[in-house]
Amino acid sequence: MKKRHLVLFAICSAVLIQCSNPSASGGAGDTDGTETPGTETPGTETPGTTPETPDAGTPGTETPVTETPNPDAKNCSLTDLVTSAGYWETAFASETTSYSLLEIPQTSATGMTCTATAGATGQTLKIKVNSGDLTAMTSGTAAALNPALELGDNTVTISVVSPDGTETRDYTVTARVFKVDASVVGFGNIQNPGSASGSVGGSRTFYGQVYVSGITESAGAPAGIHAQFAVGPDGTDPRTGDRWRYYNASWHVQADNNDEFEYTLTLPGATGTYKYAFRYSQDGKTWAYGDFGGQLGTLTVTN
Repeated sequence: MKKRHLVLFAICSAVLIQCSNPSASGGAGDTDGTETPGTETPGTETPGTTPETPDAGTPGTETPVTETPNPDAKNCSLTDLVTSAGYWETAFASETTSYSLLEIPQTSATGMTCTATAGATGQTLKIKVNSGDLTAMTSGTAAALNPALELGDNTVTISVVSPDGTETRDYTVTARVFKVDASVVGFGNIQNPGSASGSVGGSRTFYGQVYVSGITESAGAPAGIHAQFAVGPDGTDPRTGDRWRYYNASWHVQADNNDEFEYTLTLPGATGTYKYAFRYSQDGKTWAYGDFGGQLGTLTVTN
């Protein structure tokens, strides 16, 4: 009996000790068995004081990229235009589009070339002869005339298209080509004078005769005969030179079986020595030249 009381006492003592020792269960904070909430203050997290940096570029202030306009975009002018044969009556100028060459002997016109120099990078250059097709040409490079110039009147056209393709300008060069053949007439000459002189601005009249069998024997102006007076630089020959000027002569008088023509020349504006001749043709393209005793006439012009 006493032993059972002692055991019961011991159990009760253990229970009391457990109840009075809080560290035995639940930890130091468990004073009443209720978990103490965390001490972190809700909503008190300090936000970052440096806001997120936006894109460096400020909206609406970006500088637009501006394309510089090409000042030559609509340029359709050439800076130069030359031919390998023929004498230009007017010097080339970019804004002048029509030109004429003095007459060219066929021997010089054969293989004739044309060189055009573009006025702007990117231009398109093309060339044609008479009614032929336009063909490409390169700026600054001699282009062969294809087809070649023919006897009589010709027109060479150089077409220039601006770099932007919106503007076109055509330059034209007219050239007359002739052939020399003494057999187209039976006889032709400078009748008189064989030489002449005068002052600048003055005038002189020259005469030449021609014979063509079956045509010139009849009285009056011969049908189908062309006569011209020619004058050019000293030291050159009209049969091969391209710096001679030609003027239509008028029928003057019947001289036996010959017909005589005349031309009154206004003397050149520059002093110096010149040569002259007559020439005759039946078609206006192939000519026989007449001189004075085997020599061209000599013209001296003074002040």
